[in-house]
Amino acid sequence: MRNRNLLLTLGLFGVFGTAHANILVNPGFETTDMTGWTTTAFTATNNDFHTGAWSTIDFGNFSLEQSFAPVAATDITEISVWAKQPDLASFFFAFQVDYTDATTDQYLASGGTGSTWTKFDFTSQLNLSKTVQTIRAFGYTTGGTNDVTWFDDFVVNTNPVPEPASFAVLGLGAFALLRRRKK
Repeated sequence: MRNRNLLLTLGLFGVFGTAHANILVNPGFETTDMTGWTTTAFTATNNDFHTGAWSTIDFGNFSLEQSFAPVAATDITEISVWAKQPDLASFFFAFQVDYTDATTDQYLASGGTGSTWTKFDFTSQLNLSKTVQTIRAFGYTTGGTNDVTWFDDFVVNTNPVPEPASFAVLGLGAFALLRRRKK
């Protein structure tokens, strides 16, 4: 009986204890292009990157964005990006979240020296009463000739939702255990 309970417990961890899933397509640009993204001027590059072998770069005040199936902000466990602007002593850029009710929140992110990759996490700034459908990031320009912005490793992690087949298997297992107990 103890073995069955252990197996049931492990099965529950297998179904409900899965890692959070990044819902973005090509979040680190490892497809070597901008697959999954809409952009006005960003391009994929392997000249510099945070992880993997690719990132995205732009010169000036341009944007890139990705839309996805709407997700309740309460189900998002992380929304972040790594950024770098090597030609500025300190840098900033804009990050935008679009909600399904046609409203937008935009944040200015700043920090770090321009020569190092810095992670910016916007999770705590989400409006938890809304549903997110798009993220957008903007490069920055000072009006100079070499206003470079790099982005890599975008993340929109959500709580895992077990698939219906997992629920069915779990239900059958629980039913079988209950039936055996009654005998």
